Amino acid sequence: MLFPSLWHYYENHIIEAFDSERLYDILNCLKHIESELHAEYVSGILPALAMFISTIQNRNDIITFSDMDEEEIIETNEYNLVHKYFNDLKDYEQVYIALHLLGSRLQAVPVNVMKEEDKTYELAKSLVHEFERISYVFYDQEDELINAINAHLKTSLYRFKYGIQLGNPMLNNIKTEYEELFELTKRACNVLSKNLDCFISDAEVAYLTLHFGAFMPTQKANKHTFRILIICPNGIGTGNMLRQEVSTLVPQATEIKNLPLSSYEPEHDYDVVISTVMLPNEQKLIMVHPILTDQDRVAILRNCMATEPQAKMQIDDIMKIASNYINPDQLNDFHKNLQDYYSSIQVQKVPHKTYDRGLLDFLKGSHIQCVNSQVSWEEAIQISAKPLLDDGSISNDYVNAIINDQKNKGLYMFLADDLVLAHSAIENGVNRLDVSMCTFKEPVPFLNGQNAKIILVLCAEDKTKHIHVLNDMLNIFSKKKSIDQIASLNSPAEIYSYIDKHIEK
Repeated sequence: MLFPSLWHYYENHIIEAFDSERLYDILNCLKHIESELHAEYVSGILPALAMFISTIQNRNDIITFSDMDEEEIIETNEYNLVHKYFNDLKDYEQVYIALHLLGSRLQAVPVNVMKEEDKTYELAKSLVHEFERISYVFYDQEDELINAINAHLKTSLYRFKYGIQLGNPMLNNIKTEYEELFELTKRACNVLSKNLDCFISDAEVAYLTLHFGAFMPTQKANKHTFRILIICPNGIGTGNMLRQEVSTLVPQATEIKNLPLSSYEPEHDYDVVISTVMLPNEQKLIMVHPILTDQDRVAILRNCMATEPQAKMQIDDIMKIASNYINPDQLNDFHKNLQDYYSSIQVQKVPHKTYDRGLLDFLKGSHIQCVNSQVSWEEAIQISAKPLLDDGSISNDYVNAIINDQKNKGLYMFLADDLVLAHSAIENGVNRLDVSMCTFKEPVPFLNGQNAKIILVLCAEDKTKHIHVLNDMLNIFSKKKSIDQIASLNSPAEIYSYIDKHIEK
């Protein structure tokens, strides 16, 4: 788990405790294996593994595998190549190195993985459906997302099965920059934990978070051709997430393409190249971190605003006129100042990266109700949705759609025992994001035999703005004690006060 960070210190001459000649001999062997596998491992994976192998002779513990496990690993191409290049290692050490290669992350998806519908495919499908269920985000490219997670799980299963912990150097950044998505992904990963009967670490959750974020819907409005190339040798999920963020920041882009570092050529016809690694001969380079910082976002916006076709045409026209009045030796400086000006007037501040407002922003005034009498489930939904109807956040069609979904589709929408999240599709009468809540002293019987003490009504105007609200809901209502205590309170003011006190802010 710690060797990836050790490689960073070694590469930057902070530590010198390794035999350099042996280390690079091992690294060359690993690169030969990578080449013969026709694979491309994520940046830093092979150097870290080379450091690990270089320390094996200092160990005196013996690794044992069951016969069945050892037989499975020995039959792989990875083992055959480890045996070819590292035949001086003991048999169990060769098996263990092969296991690391099998469980390491790849930068590109192997073609043969995409269509395989086996155990990992079913796990990926279950994980995506669970994420959609608890997040109320339904992916337009669901099949592509399932395939991407399937490819990720192909290697992850070896790590889960044998308890290999890979360090994730991006973990803290992912938790900070994509906090809401990380929390939803972590909840969805309970499906994996139960199916695999093992713990899913935060490092693994973080990698999966990038896959879910990478396929979030974005809105595009293109008029001119504007093409962006992304080079990110930090893994499929990271590259896809970077592409998704760039597509949100630069909606005028007509093409945003991810390319492996090994396939990059300086001669290309892209307008901008965004890369997480230095490309010495690239004239249109924007260097960024694998997980974008606010400074990275501003750099992307500034560069893309200045090179975007419409702005570029205006700058070119001004330069033609200016060339009649400005000395030739000053034209370059004038051109640069003009580009900076065009960038600055359009980038007033760092784009807000959170998913809008939280639950407490909506549960005010009449949006919380308490009902003491016994009512049917249809009446309960109508009463619970009334504040949203009165505020104009939804139309009657939305309320009818929720009731029809319950009757005809069997969508019971229980987030937990005694708790219903009532909602329907955006196109069924949503005007804006909003939430209301109603508690019932007499539990409301639904068609599936469950009773509800609390009904939350959520209407979302798009596929992402409600994510913060939903995380707040899952946070406050994930404990049975909270549901019981809120249901026992007698006034909207008491309920609001309880949520305000107990919600994680």
